[in-house]
Amino acid sequence: MLEVKGITKKYENLSVLENVSFEVERGKSLSIQGESGCGKTTLLMIIAGLLEADKGEIMFEGKPLDEEPCKRNVSMVFQNSTLWNNMTVCENILFPSSIKDKNERRREAERLAKAFGISEKEQQNYERVLRGMMHGFVSQEECGAF
Repeated sequence: MLEVKGITKKYENLSVLENVSFEVERGKSLSIQGESGCGKTTLLMIIAGLLEADKGEIMFEGKPLDEEPCKRNVSMVFQNSTLWNNMTVCENILFPSSIKDKNERRREAERLAKAFGISEKEQQNYERVLRGMMHGFVSQEECGAF
């Protein structure tokens, strides 16, 4: 379970998040909606460990989520994807991966691509990376590659 308790974040005199609290049970989804500039990205960056809250705490499975970002096992897909057009779909998927073994990396990329319905031919394609929804699929898979 993810528990967000009393998260507050201010930028100088501007209060962006004020005492935000919620819980998300394992296997459940949560949608965070709001106008531009209301703190959605700030909240997600705090959960991912990319930004520090002024107050509050985040718990994951009953333990404080206070490790450095690369050890949190939490990922975030930014609104504007950052794919490399000089890499194949599989290379983009594995770019942030910590898997060192080349064969294991290939198997993991293929597993993730299959889970998102990307064919074997598309996995090796450079042009396909640049098209429409593929940005979102590959960006989400990058998060799974950690």
